[in-house]
Amino acid sequence: HHYGEINGTDYPTTESFKVFAKQHEGDLTNWESADNFWGTDAQKVEYDASEGAKYWDTDTDHYWPSGDVKLSFGAYSPAVLNGEATATYTNAGLTIANFEVNATVANQVDLMYSGPILNQTYKNNATGVSVVLKHALSSVVFSAIDADANANYTINSIKVKGKFLKKGTFCENLSWSNGNATGTAGWTVDSNDTEIEYTLAT
Repeated sequence: HHYGEINGTDYPTTESFKVFAKQHEGDLTNWESADNFWGTDAQKVEYDASEGAKYWDTDTDHYWPSGDVKLSFGAYSPAVLNGEATATYTNAGLTIANFEVNATVANQVDLMYSGPILNQTYKNNATGVSVVLKHALSSVVFSAIDADANANYTINSIKVKGKFLKKGTFCENLSWSNGNATGTAGWTVDSNDTEIEYTLAT
């Protein structure tokens, strides 16, 4: 399992993510009314380098539907969410409930989501569907600059205090129009959450 921030444009092959999928004729206008492609649950996608192959796949093989049927997807990472967190996908898009940021910085994960990947066909995705993941959390970085070359400084501790809450529900908040879905993703803080202090270095 990959802990810490995922940087750059290359998703780490040591990590895995999950994907929801729907099948439908014509452009998708309502996620909930479309047929499930591989069940109601998201399926895990992992990197496969066996027998010379190098690609991302699910445990079970799936094939593009025939005719004019299209597929639509929604993904999130990591595949294994922490604690009591659960992931669902509705017309509002991806919802991850009860996600809790680990108080130990080294054990924190970079929660990511794809946004809706709509109206895909085999003709346009013969080599695979492109999944671009976005960060659902922010990373705060502290840097110390030694302005005096003749002086030595030692940082004993860095602590972040204030209204930093650790648990809540993430939602994409999608609205649908003419076969497209847009929205502004955001967080709802758990009403029972309490402020905590993060120790970044000691």
